[in-house]
Amino acid sequence: MPSANIDITECLNQYLAIDNPGYAILIKGEWGCGKTWFINDFIHKSTVATRRLAGKVPNEFIKISLNGINSYEAIDQRLFFALHPRLDGEYTVLLSHLASGIFALAKVDSLLKNFKLRDLTHAIKTKVLVFDDLERCCMPVAETLGYINDFIEKIGLHVILIANEIEIDKIEKAAGNERITKYDMIKEKIIGQRFEVVHEINSVIENFIEKISTQKLRNELKKRNVLIIDIFTKSETNNLRTLFQSLLGFERLWNKLADAQKDSDDVLEKMLIAFLCFKFDIDKARIIPDDIRYIENYRIHQMTKNKNQEEKCFQIEKTFERYSTLNSFYLVLSTSAWANYFDKGYLSKEDIQECIDKSGLMPGVQSPLITLWHWNTIEDDELSRLVEESLDALKTNQIKSPFALLHLAGILIQLSIEGLIETETNDIVKTFLDVIDKLANSSSLEYTKTYALRSGHACWGSLRFQANETNEFQRILKYIVKKLDEIDSSKIDEMANKLPDLILTDLVTFIKIITYDSEETLYTEKPVLCKVDPQKFINSVIQLPNKLKWDPFHALQDRYANIYNRPELVEEISFLQEIAKLTIEYIGSNSGRNSTHQLEGALNRHLKKAINSINHFLNQKKENEL
Repeated sequence: MPSANIDITECLNQYLAIDNPGYAILIKGEWGCGKTWFINDFIHKSTVATRRLAGKVPNEFIKISLNGINSYEAIDQRLFFALHPRLDGEYTVLLSHLASGIFALAKVDSLLKNFKLRDLTHAIKTKVLVFDDLERCCMPVAETLGYINDFIEKIGLHVILIANEIEIDKIEKAAGNERITKYDMIKEKIIGQRFEVVHEINSVIENFIEKISTQKLRNELKKRNVLIIDIFTKSETNNLRTLFQSLLGFERLWNKLADAQKDSDDVLEKMLIAFLCFKFDIDKARIIPDDIRYIENYRIHQMTKNKNQEEKCFQIEKTFERYSTLNSFYLVLSTSAWANYFDKGYLSKEDIQECIDKSGLMPGVQSPLITLWHWNTIEDDELSRLVEESLDALKTNQIKSPFALLHLAGILIQLSIEGLIETETNDIVKTFLDVIDKLANSSSLEYTKTYALRSGHACWGSLRFQANETNEFQRILKYIVKKLDEIDSSKIDEMANKLPDLILTDLVTFIKIITYDSEETLYTEKPVLCKVDPQKFINSVIQLPNKLKWDPFHALQDRYANIYNRPELVEEISFLQEIAKLTIEYIGSNSGRNSTHQLEGALNRHLKKAINSINHFLNQKKENEL
């Protein structure tokens, strides 16, 4: 324990041994430094007898929080319930069962209403009063101290105050008090000694770990308390509350692991290191969750061309410089998974399982391609063998997934850049383009949605593509996307033919697939409606019940509401104009009907707005080009 806190303990013992001291003790420190933990620990361990009790009976403490207190009466009530804890419980129950306990409730209310400070004198004259959270009291701090002073002067009690003086000073300055505040003036009359608590990480770490509910994890964390202390110290967080919350947060994540993963020392330790380092730096606002996605760029010592990304790489680099135990190759979870977790606070068990299976930390579960991603940890002969096996699988068309192809391409390009294989990067590109051609021509290339590959954070499962910013990798990526687009084009005619029938057979699905509310994103990525027969489309809308006639046109309005994000859909304006024309013709030939009236409403309220959205986009585009 730091000597400063030993001194505080000794001075408190000395203070409590004095009869009627006539002053209070202040324990101060910033939020999270361990003030409350210190005083709770002191109370728990205190066996010092006051001179008044002849050294036979330990001190009895009454501790209350001033957080949210807004009146003297509220302080009295908290003291009342602290002296009568059983009554406090009964009162709470009575409040929630008012009807059945009305007479007892009235009795307690009567006691509280007539309860005054003088009624405390006999009950608390042998107690030590501890008032926590002074800075969080809603009353002016000078008035609160003036009231507490009655316990010191009129009853002769020992009083210990717990406060964050920095926050009190901010509150006083905000209230218009300048250099010498009201708090400054009154504290000198009431507070006899002031001590600042030094955060005692070595003392509290065991206490924090004991609060972990899972016995197995508790035992593992105890073995690693030195590691936890090291990371916490290097973080310069100096907030014990943050440390405690972080350990509880890690427990929630650890509980999602499979039993075999929980038994792995490697998985536990490396996940703990990554979790704490990222958590502390995010809490200190040194990085944001999205910065974690750029770790691969830092790891391979390649800064991206985009200025914003370069800044993010720099920020995450500082995190790795700060924590010597944090290894960018051993994060257990993928960078995207970590970023999502710290951004949203949740990861599914399935995501975690996949990440750990591909982490290289669980022997026997990863394929050669997964092992090869961790090439920096592989022995020389093993690396050569895996590269040879992977190239053989590539050239014999055993690898058919676009994601797996890009995964291997990135690794080989990176190995070539690092000088670990003799193959030049241009030769690697040529090999992959040839393989992709063969797979596409034989209809063996596995189909996937191209939007997933165009994403700046695309990856193979939980493993981010290596060398993803190089020109060579981008050439392979674009070629795969081109081949998939060709597959998409062959599907569009078939998809377009289905839409008019879908309006009648499954209107809900029709609305979803053309308005970004479906996994079938090809309908919203490509101008599919250009291939739809306008007359068939209108015929289907006409056959809908009157109450549903608006829905297809409403869906079209929603489709183009974000046309700036899908500019390729502007090609569909001819289709929209044609169905508008056909609708107007039908209305003119069938006037006087409710069905026609509904169709006209849908035309004016939704279809015309859809056309206007595209026209507005095209006009703005022309203006920008001038």
